[in-house]
Amino acid sequence: RFPKKGTPELDVNGKVLNAELLGTQINVVNLDGKMKENLFKGKLSVDDNVLAFDFNGLIDFENRKYPKSNFNAVIKKADLCALNLNKKDSISEISTKVYVNMKGFDLDNLEGVVKIDSTVYRDGRGRYRMDEFTASINNDNLMQRRINMNCDFFDFEMAGKINFASLMMSLNEYVDSFVHFPQWENKREAFQKYSAKHDVDQDFIVSLELKDTKTISRLLMPSVSIAKNTSLTGTFTSRNNALNLTLRSKNVRVGELDFNDIELKNYSFGNAAFTSLKLDDILYSKVSETDTLELGLDNLAIVTRMTNDTIFANILWDDDDLEDHNKAEISAYFHPHEQGGIFSITELNALINDSLWTVSPNNFVDLADGHVNISNLMFSHNEQSIRADGFVPMEEGDTLSVQLRRFDISNVDFLFKGFDIDGYVSGDGLVSNVKNNPMVLADLTVERIGVNGEPIGDALVESVWNNANKAIEVNAQILDLGKKTLNAYGAYYTAKKKDNIDFTVEMDSLRLAALSPLLTGIVSRMQGFGNGLATIKGSPDHLDINGRLKLDDGGCKIGYLNTFYTFSPTILIDNNSIRFEDMVLVDTLGNKATVEGEIKHNHLKDFYLDLKMHPRDFLAMATTSKENETFYGTAVANGLITVKGPFNDIKLDIMARTRKGTNMTIPLNQTATVKENDFIVFVSHEEEEEEVVEETTKKKEKAKSNFSLNLDVSATDEASLKIILPSNIGTIDASGNGRIKLGTSSKEPLTMLGDYTIKNGRFQLTLFNLISRTFNLKQGGTISWTGNPTDGRINATGAYTVKAPISGLGIQVDSTAASNNVNVECLIHLKGALLNPTITFGMNLPNATEDVTQTVFALVDTTNQAAMTQQAASLLVLGQFAYAGGRGGSDALNLGNIFGAGMQLDITDNLNLGVKYHSGSEDSYDEYQVAMRTQLFENRLTIETNVGVMSSNNPSSGNASNIVGEFDMYYKLSKDGRLLGHFYNHSNYNSNFNSFAFDRRAPYTQGLGLSFSKSADTFPNLFKKRKTLGSGQPLIRPRKQEND
Repeated sequence: RFPKKGTPELDVNGKVLNAELLGTQINVVNLDGKMKENLFKGKLSVDDNVLAFDFNGLIDFENRKYPKSNFNAVIKKADLCALNLNKKDSISEISTKVYVNMKGFDLDNLEGVVKIDSTVYRDGRGRYRMDEFTASINNDNLMQRRINMNCDFFDFEMAGKINFASLMMSLNEYVDSFVHFPQWENKREAFQKYSAKHDVDQDFIVSLELKDTKTISRLLMPSVSIAKNTSLTGTFTSRNNALNLTLRSKNVRVGELDFNDIELKNYSFGNAAFTSLKLDDILYSKVSETDTLELGLDNLAIVTRMTNDTIFANILWDDDDLEDHNKAEISAYFHPHEQGGIFSITELNALINDSLWTVSPNNFVDLADGHVNISNLMFSHNEQSIRADGFVPMEEGDTLSVQLRRFDISNVDFLFKGFDIDGYVSGDGLVSNVKNNPMVLADLTVERIGVNGEPIGDALVESVWNNANKAIEVNAQILDLGKKTLNAYGAYYTAKKKDNIDFTVEMDSLRLAALSPLLTGIVSRMQGFGNGLATIKGSPDHLDINGRLKLDDGGCKIGYLNTFYTFSPTILIDNNSIRFEDMVLVDTLGNKATVEGEIKHNHLKDFYLDLKMHPRDFLAMATTSKENETFYGTAVANGLITVKGPFNDIKLDIMARTRKGTNMTIPLNQTATVKENDFIVFVSHEEEEEEVVEETTKKKEKAKSNFSLNLDVSATDEASLKIILPSNIGTIDASGNGRIKLGTSSKEPLTMLGDYTIKNGRFQLTLFNLISRTFNLKQGGTISWTGNPTDGRINATGAYTVKAPISGLGIQVDSTAASNNVNVECLIHLKGALLNPTITFGMNLPNATEDVTQTVFALVDTTNQAAMTQQAASLLVLGQFAYAGGRGGSDALNLGNIFGAGMQLDITDNLNLGVKYHSGSEDSYDEYQVAMRTQLFENRLTIETNVGVMSSNNPSSGNASNIVGEFDMYYKLSKDGRLLGHFYNHSNYNSNFNSFAFDRRAPYTQGLGLSFSKSADTFPNLFKKRKTLGSGQPLIRPRKQEND
């Protein structure tokens, strides 16, 4: 506190051990300076737990009309909560540095500069930082007055003749010159008195450009975000009534609303002022994988004109489609009067989802003395209409009448997220006194109710007012083909604050499909009928429910498992749980799993699953890569399945022993992309803390439901495991034994633990799109994991049998002799990292004579892996040994010319071609091989060939030519491909059955056949005809707006 008036100037140097500031005790205040009435010059420091700062400078209020300040202040800490400056949060602290050199008392006479830097504010939500803020106010010879503000978040400039004391009055006068508001009469008189004594002329420019506003939005307006480079420019000249403004922004988001490409302009011309707003679109919800409904307006334009004491408005929008589906032209006006004003829609032609809506003539809304009177306001489309008359029912005595005629509920079912509701509502309703004791009376009928494409029936809803009990009594029924499937009756007591609901619900064969949206993301395709009775009491935020429900022919699809189960249990419902009696799930194979447990809840809130299933040869999972890219397949098992957690964090644990029909796939060829994270940067410790808080806030805002799956499998050789290796190396498809634990969730990557021992299987080798061969895996190979599935280890061997002439090794053998061709077992060894295994090759001659075996291995060095790789490539691609000696090197092959001799090319999307040539000799044939696959006639004809032509170089053999190889031709005899014709010619040389008897069986098998296929969820459905709904409409419409 400054010394009292008349006190001489004091030199102060000392310490105050206890002081009071804003009702808070402050300890240790150091003073060193001069003080007198309304002046302090010197140093001041405070060192306390709630406030710590250093001040050095001058504060001079001796001239109260023109005070002076010139100081530096470093605020190390200020606890705004403890100082009683912020009572809305338990944490509110600020630190900053301030420099002030300012003269003047108000905005009209202030001059100087204020600089603030290194500002950090912290509250319960996080930490916020501003590096720099500078504000300056100066008198300018050119512009008279100039104000500049620059900081991390925006740049602002205002210059010209500015009178802040009368600015708002001048803006009121600007509007009043075009539209006279009688309510502003007092303001108008005050302005006239003020302008008689003061200069009120305004003539200035203004400019604002937003920079990075994330921090300020997060602090002050968490639900609002404004795009960078949003700008506002304008001029105001009061003597000409000229206000010109332009606002531009790429995007403004308010809650769930997105405003894109905004342009707002204001200008005046003659005796009228115009405001125009143009937007590229407004979006309320965007299309996503889980919600395909998009709500919004394209190319919106709103133009208002103020003239002759009336505001006229025109509203237009038009979608981007070539054909109009959503388009509108709306005209309206507002005319003020002494009590308020009258609003009327003079014209409305709105095409909404291909339906043209109009408005009744002579409608108006009168706003007067705090009441809103609606008269003759009716919107109609063909036979649909909705009409309102009366007073908006906020207070007692205000009553609004609403009349519906065949109003299609699907017009507004976007309000019920997750539900696609159909039906036509007709009837009358009366609403009164919503603010205090609401009363709703209705007599409605709803024809052809449907929920998510499932027909429910017709509904009758009647409500009456019971004045004695101060209650709205309701009776609602649903009739399905004349049968009352639901009967709900009871009362809502408007005078009670608690226990104001008392209803009874009776069900008789009510379709369960209507409940699917309640479990969206968990189950779908719900079927069956419900029978039972339930009572609902309490209040809307604390419902008490008790009931018993019997499900008949129930069924549903479990989304996470991609399986469909049927069931017919009895369900008991109370305030804390939903329990199941005689719950047995039956899969699509007819196998069963008993279920025990309950779904816990707290008065129909905070649902929590606590279930156990005991399967027996049960289809526990039938997923594809669509449901889970990390691993998928079919699991038929015995064991125990537990399901626990709230709906937004379900944990599924499966402990199972595999049974016949189990096939799991682990694709290791999925690429992972590390995306740029634009809110994580390397900064100092303080900045890092701020960014971590921002990251945490964003994660909370984007939090989604989680699902985790833990699979503990004791694998048997009845099951198969498929592993797709990366880099197109190939695919392992094996069966065997072992115990594997897999874990994954929507937030965590896949983990795998365990060892798997191969009993048999196949390895499909694919290299460079040139070699594609299937190796039979030897028993005893192993695959093991210790956590990360990409860190798995493999030790396995596969064999591929090919028949090759030993003459290719330079051995002199009669080319026509049977001993020339031997069965060669090409071995491939996979060892090391599963993601990038080391591949080596070996060779066996399983049924060759001892002499031939010794001769071959004398020429082939099996210890030289480079030589073995060359031999393997030659045998796999050309079907012959590689040999460096011989006829002038003509048979010398290495890996490079093997790939050159055998080429496989993708010619088009529908044609794949492979070509191979082997030169013959005088006693052997030239061999040409062509492999081709193509689809013709709109993919109805598929041809796959591996055809060879052998022609002799010996003139004495004539022009004999032999066609050899394999050929498959498939033709879809029906458009859906279920009836299929097949002609083939197959070689017997590489079948496992014939691998040891090549010379004792016919080399080829030919055949012609027909096949028919049909899929169904259950065996009886195989013999039922497919049903269609209406004129080919899908059961669930994916979106309300269709652009095609």
